[in-house]
Amino acid sequence: MVVSGRGIIYVAQTWCYSIAIIRLLHKHMSNFLTDVT
Repeated sequence: MVVSGRGIIYVAQTWCYSIAIIRLLHKHMSNFLTDVT
């Protein structure tokens, strides 16, 4: 499977966005849980 430079950049950007979103969600969830308990 051959991946072009553009494909690698696209995957890297998607990966970074996914991590950022997951971290934000995790942060909000933990804050929410601490507020509830």
